[in-house]
Amino acid sequence: GHIYLSNVLRIDDRFANVKGLFGDGFNKTRITFDKIQDGEHDANSNSTDNRDYAGILVENKNGFNIGSFSLEYTAKDQFYRAGKSYFGRVNGIYVNDSSNVLVTDVRVSGVNRAGVFFGSTKVYEVDPRSATGKTYFNRVFSGEITENDPNIPLGVNNKVENSYLYNNRVAGVLFGFQKNFVVNKNNLSSN
Repeated sequence: GHIYLSNVLRIDDRFANVKGLFGDGFNKTRITFDKIQDGEHDANSNSTDNRDYAGILVENKNGFNIGSFSLEYTAKDQFYRAGKSYFGRVNGIYVNDSSNVLVTDVRVSGVNRAGVFFGSTKVYEVDPRSATGKTYFNRVFSGEITENDPNIPLGVNNKVENSYLYNNRVAGVLFGFQKNFVVNKNNLSSN
């Protein structure tokens, strides 16, 4: 049926025993949300915390599966702002600081950022090894450490497969701070 989300569906470490979120197929299970965006994404630093604007947020999980539904952002007046290509903060499915997550057989449309986004907010925390209080991100950017430093919080072995991600403002799939990331057999169009 149709499920309306009045706020972010947040699945995090409070739900340690929850291993997946499934519908009955994207033709049968339709999820919509229309949360209005405050402010804008800072495309220069990409450090804007957009978690509160997602439809579905999966955070701090290891081993999680998402699939078999459609997700649509319906606040059409939030899709475009003249002269601002990357203002959007709304992601459909946002996977943050997680590993071994599979997103499969979903349709996501209408968001003003990415249909599916994998990232890390922990990389913007202060690296405890930094004498000057720099974040992991800033230490990599300044050349103090490399992107292969084993202490950088990365998502590992995450996948997006067999999904249709369309009519999203910035991207069908967008990812950062990932290792062994796989995008396979998807249809990404009109993003």
